Parts: sequence; structure tokens; C-alpha cells
Amino acid sequence: MVETIQNDAFFALGDPTRRKILELLVLSEHSIASLCTYFEHVSRTAVVKHLGVLKKAKLVQSRKQGRESVYSINGEPFEGIADWIQTFEPFWNEKLDSLEDYLQSMKENE
Repeated sequence: MVETIQNDAFFALGDPTRRKILELLVLSEHSIASLCTYFEHVSRTAVVKHLGVLKKAKLVQSRKQGRESVYSINGEPFEGIADWIQTFEPFWNEKLDSLEDYLQSMKENE
């Protein structure tokens, strides 16, 4: 089950419109109508579909406020994503250390 959620989350994060929606929801809750104002060339139907993908991945949650649904970020799945990304930290640290060594040798050879 956890693997499915992570796969859904990575799929959801792969789209720039969905990433922008998440960036907006980190700042505050939004209704669908409110979110649509940030996307000039994206239809309301498309925003609803993007929210559906994000909700399926459990990255957002919604609640009813009157006749509207209000969406907010669900931080819990991001912990699993962050943990997975951290498994690559030694790789990047090694690459950055190599780059630093290379730049230092270039500076010394000037």
C-alpha cells in the first residue's frame, strides 16, 4: 500500500501544473475557483482533474465549506518522499566533493 501511494505521489509530482497547485496549497487553503485564478490557460475541468490526481496520491485533502470544496496540503506523504530522496544524498555529496576538488585544483593551477 505504501509503495502504491509513493508511486502515485511521484506520478502526481511529475506534472508542472500539479506542482504549482501544491506550491499554492502550501501557502494556504484554496477552493477550486480560487485555484483557477492562478491558471490562465488551464480550464476549471483540468484543475479539478489535477486535484483528483493529487487527492488519489494523498498529497492533498479536501473539506466542504458551504457548496465548495476547499483543498489543503497533506504533509504526511511528503515525509516518505523526502526519506526516499535522502537515500541519494551520499551520491550527490560525493559528486559535489569531486567538483570542489576539481575547482580547487583549477584555482591552484592558475
